[in-house]
Amino acid sequence: MPKTILMVSKPVVPPWNDSAKNLVRDVVRASRRHSYRVLVTRGSPFDGERERVTSAEIYGDAGAYTPGLAQNARVLAHLALGPRADVVHYFFAPNPRTSTIARFVGVVRRRPSIQTVCSAPRDFTDARRILFADLVVVLSEQTRRRFVEAGIDEGRVRLIRPCIFPFSPPDPRDRAAARARFAGTDDRPVILFAGDYQFSTAAETVARAVASVVAERPARFVFACRIKQEASRLEQRRIEELLAASGVLDHVRFWNEVDDMPSLLGATDLIVMPAESLYAKMDVPLVLLEAMSLGVPIVVSDVPPLSELHSPEIGAAVPPGDPAALARAVLDILGDPGRLRAMGEAARSVVRERFSPDVVARAYENLYDEVA
Repeated sequence: MPKTILMVSKPVVPPWNDSAKNLVRDVVRASRRHSYRVLVTRGSPFDGERERVTSAEIYGDAGAYTPGLAQNARVLAHLALGPRADVVHYFFAPNPRTSTIARFVGVVRRRPSIQTVCSAPRDFTDARRILFADLVVVLSEQTRRRFVEAGIDEGRVRLIRPCIFPFSPPDPRDRAAARARFAGTDDRPVILFAGDYQFSTAAETVARAVASVVAERPARFVFACRIKQEASRLEQRRIEELLAASGVLDHVRFWNEVDDMPSLLGATDLIVMPAESLYAKMDVPLVLLEAMSLGVPIVVSDVPPLSELHSPEIGAAVPPGDPAALARAVLDILGDPGRLRAMGEAARSVVRERFSPDVVARAYENLYDEVA
């Protein structure tokens, strides 16, 4: 029987630069059996009001990376006083404040609930306090295991991987233009790091690998990292100084905001993310899946959750904090064009088979039936 699902998240409107709201968008677009109410900004209905989707215009604007008190108050009011839904589905990184509010609303409105943990907590000692819903969805096996080890009932925690709609490959002319714009080159391999400056050593590891790579092969590195806090800005400055001291700053381009991520990814030959921690990021960064959908191989760290995505057919895994290993992996892949192409095709297949919106939407629809 069709149900009405209230999707609680940041406003599901452009710009599409937040993995959690992108996941909501794609699950709703791929759903076939239920109706949805999606939170948006005033005057920005979801996909022009698709069939079976109602927009709740409760946000004043698209908001910052972390919604403020006013935004949260409007969400709370809608939860407590808005139209009833059969299931309430929350998408956010859990924290004690928002979890307490959601738990209170659940008691008052008595509606079944699902909580998708889009970004794992820094530690799991507070797991019972931050998990409030009837069912909890995690995006990686590592996070599932950590919650169970912290005392959460195993039957309550479900693993559903994230999903993306694959990007369309660019034509050669558009790809050349994007390479010139984002990387300042049309003939050198482009290696992309689209991670964070904070919470891991990945940015520094990539920076320290640049000299070893360009010493053997002309290449251009692109750092596409948003500046979310002043600490990020300071870290970028430190990275630039490190590259300048190594004499390779001219081989790197920095982008803090990317207005056309499909074009940047389409211009990329290899994407790297040698992070030991994905705190404040999605357990499976969507940018990796988006790159893979365009046939771009990956180089990631050999620790979970990133290691859960890796297989030798689609790229390489290296120890975090090891610039020499990263450089060698990059050079090995770029040095064998046939292997590079084969990895790219395998990466496309992995996205189609494991991270399809149709597969993920069906899994969520089954959860809605179960919990309601």
